[in-house]
Amino acid sequence: MNREPFSLQGAWEHVGYLYGCIVSLFGAPFAIAERLAFVRKNRRDLLAWLGPVEALARRLLLLKALSLPKSNQPPPASRAGRVLIAFTDRPIPDIHPDSEQWRVRFNVMPRGLRSLPHNTSPCNDRRGDNIFNALPLARRLEALRRVLEQPGPAIARLCRLLASARETVISAFRPYRPPATCVRDVLDSTQRELTRALDTG
Repeated sequence: MNREPFSLQGAWEHVGYLYGCIVSLFGAPFAIAERLAFVRKNRRDLLAWLGPVEALARRLLLLKALSLPKSNQPPPASRAGRVLIAFTDRPIPDIHPDSEQWRVRFNVMPRGLRSLPHNTSPCNDRRGDNIFNALPLARRLEALRRVLEQPGPAIARLCRLLASARETVISAFRPYRPPATCVRDVLDSTQRELTRALDTG
């Protein structure tokens, strides 16, 4: 079966589309924070969308970082199946003045091997047996919005990690099979392209 050539640009635009789906289903980051709490089912439903979209965004950012030339090296040649693009900054709608002031940063490493956002500390978001604090998920969604709007700093962080701890980065990005079908196909194709880039890098 022939697959369509992988497009980094197209996959990144799909992340923006999925962000819009999350906002339409659950609300923009500040609207989620204003809810104060989630019951277990609503939290699970949001995580079923947000987790796979974050995983896709991380892999695309890493692919972009891998495509950049190392110091004193010429840019890599384009080849079939890979599109070398410049991720461009773009405005994202549904920004609330309060959430825009949150000190958050998109975690470029998968869960368990990630750095914490600025001025945050680990905390349990559980408020009761079936009630969960809505703010941590609102902050994660805001961090996703910001990396969509300005991916450059996240790509730069991954470049630094590749330079200092390449093996740790490679081992962290294991294949990931999300439950959400809306993300699965593009995430699978991204993972194949990422594996190819790491094997030839």
